[in-house]
Amino acid sequence: MPSNPDHHWLHGQLQDWQAEGLISAESAEALRLRHPLGEAAGINSPRQWLLGGLGVALVAIGILVILGHNWDHFSRATRLAMAFLPLGIAQWFCLRVLQDPQCPSARREGLALAQAVLAGSALAIVTQVYHIGGHWTTLLQAWMLLILPLAWALQSTAVSLLYLAGITFWALNQWSLSLPLQDSALRFPLLLLGLWPLRDALVRHWAGLSSLAIYSGMMAAVQSCAMRIELVKDDAFVWLAVLLASCFWLLPARRDGAREMSSQPHWLLGRAVLLVFGLGLTFADLARSNFKAAATLIELPVGWVLLGVNAGLMALAWRRGRIEALYLAALPWLALAMGLLNLRSYGSLVMVAYLAAHGLRLALRPDQLGEDRARQGALLLSALVATRLMESHWSALAKGLGFVAVGLTFLAYQRFLGRRLSRS
Repeated sequence: MPSNPDHHWLHGQLQDWQAEGLISAESAEALRLRHPLGEAAGINSPRQWLLGGLGVALVAIGILVILGHNWDHFSRATRLAMAFLPLGIAQWFCLRVLQDPQCPSARREGLALAQAVLAGSALAIVTQVYHIGGHWTTLLQAWMLLILPLAWALQSTAVSLLYLAGITFWALNQWSLSLPLQDSALRFPLLLLGLWPLRDALVRHWAGLSSLAIYSGMMAAVQSCAMRIELVKDDAFVWLAVLLASCFWLLPARRDGAREMSSQPHWLLGRAVLLVFGLGLTFADLARSNFKAAATLIELPVGWVLLGVNAGLMALAWRRGRIEALYLAALPWLALAMGLLNLRSYGSLVMVAYLAAHGLRLALRPDQLGEDRARQGALLLSALVATRLMESHWSALAKGLGFVAVGLTFLAYQRFLGRRLSRS
């Protein structure tokens, strides 16, 4: 059943009321149980805004690819206008949000995230137009510093989490004492202080942040070991990262019985890494290099440890009835088998077929698996088609039109599911 919008407002206020001492923890929990959120529906649902934004992003990518077909024929002024015009439009909408105190939080978060992405694209276009050199980590750091004031102004949790993920990824790739201070990961604590004004909003997502922190810390330790024994060049680091994420994905639910994905942030983190890994292996060159590194993985003691833990967690998931989790957890094992059996020539095709079957199974069974799983399947299929378009030998115009078609189809399917849920 769709939830009352007032319930979302109430759940958002309970944390603040409890922190201010207005109500006790027992009273707050009683109110949450009395007024459950249920399934979010309607235009102001955070899920609808997020998935709608992804569909719009696919359409926007298609338009950019079409424009890129004639990019060399555009003047410098035209290129800069393409960079800053969408950013200006997003800025205007964000100003309207700031003037409306009754604006739903989902709309504010969606617009803030859209402006953050447009700021990154504008920065990339400016560096290309003026031929500004530098490593990609420098561009990433500049992008994160650009969106930080946006997070402050709109009090956006989504942009704050994007900033946190960005500086964490930047720090993991700058983990070297030989780098100068302005490029070293030693600046990470200073960058982290930028989130201090948003600490109250981020405390509500402490479970997700702690999962990200634990995963990042473990990967930093693994990366340090990998760099010491010079295994980064063989892509063994990628395998270790994926196996660690698979362990996160397979960790059991909490003992209180909560099984919703939103209440299990380590599941969200693990699933995201596994899906990115699977989609990456649909590219032939990436698949061949990672399958080749499979032989290196099994030579590492830490590799055997992660494989053993992963196998034990898969057995536990099977015993507890989490069959859905095993479909994604099987991805690294499938890739490992193809690498060790020297089936590298067919590896990318096998990954495409496996992910397509999994996506279709989710998208075509909303009655049996639920609306949320159907949306996940549609998103996986859209991403899969997008990766195939990227690697195809079609012209830029055909690729752009393909991206637009995929984005519009995804948006139409989301609208269909939204109307179906509202009628129910």
